[in-house]
Amino acid sequence: MKKTTGKQVTKKKRTPAKTLHPAARSRSKRDDLSHSKRGAVTVADFYAHAIAIEREAAENYRELAEQMLNLGNREIAELFERLANMEQLHALGLQTRAKGIKLPRLPAKAHAWLDAGPTEVPRYELLFSRVQPHHVLLLALRAERHAKEYFERIGERSDKAEIRKLARELAADEVEHISWIELAIEREPQPTVEDDFA
Repeated sequence: MKKTTGKQVTKKKRTPAKTLHPAARSRSKRDDLSHSKRGAVTVADFYAHAIAIEREAAENYRELAEQMLNLGNREIAELFERLANMEQLHALGLQTRAKGIKLPRLPAKAHAWLDAGPTEVPRYELLFSRVQPHHVLLLALRAERHAKEYFERIGERSDKAEIRKLARELAADEVEHISWIELAIEREPQPTVEDDFA
């Protein structure tokens, strides 16, 4: 007969398998596209992702413009609104050029604004009015640089003339956006440590 010690044996709870945040899953899809083997990306794939990038950028720039306006920084708000309008025009232009092409459906926030934060980060910080315009500009600059690299990478890997041409055009657009943001960063005072945690 086995002796009992009086101690209860508790079974360890199994921790559920971690699931990726939708944005993280989407970023994996994006990386698969931009790092695809030469010739693997179809024209339809490229149009679908390019349109998604431009739409997400327009949406986020509008939100950032509104937040900057609420914080009293009209100059940066106007810059973000101008960028939002440009991104929206690019998306509409791409849709027109892709007319007649059956595009694959992508998940919502397929690019998470090209890992700019992800986009939830600036929204969360801005709720507390502690984030500085300088920091928001740096987030935007990072997103635009990622977009430029993304289009350049696909253009270099594609064996399709249409994709190479369109990728070069979109990368050139991002260069212009980068120059606007860099100029705004030069004009916007960099916050001190005290400013960050005031």
